[in-house]
Amino acid sequence: KRRPSKSQLINNPMADKLELPIQKSMGQKYGKLSGDLNPLHISSLGARLFGHKSSFVQGLCTLNLVIATLGKHWNGSIRSMEIDFIRPVAQPSTPTLICTLDQFELVDKEGTLLVSGHYIYG
Repeated sequence: KRRPSKSQLINNPMADKLELPIQKSMGQKYGKLSGDLNPLHISSLGARLFGHKSSFVQGLCTLNLVIATLGKHWNGSIRSMEIDFIRPVAQPSTPTLICTLDQFELVDKEGTLLVSGHYIYG
């Protein structure tokens, strides 16, 4: 199955749009907590050596940020989640989390799809 490359929710008038600030050192801070100190996440130079424009946060860091943001936004907890990582989430950046009551997308400032998924709120 081919993953989508374009946002399905960006033009949905019923979807909420929330900024999700990613600080420059978030990958390094999360790496110290998780043990994932991959150079792709802690150093722009390390990321460039592997062909990326800049460093990016770990997938589990992105997942945790999305869960926390959705839970805070809906004033409750997320019971279950399915997530697809499409493109790296650069640091620093301020992607937009677009969400409905059961699905979400994370897009960059150009509207490029980074992450998408479905969740059960409860």
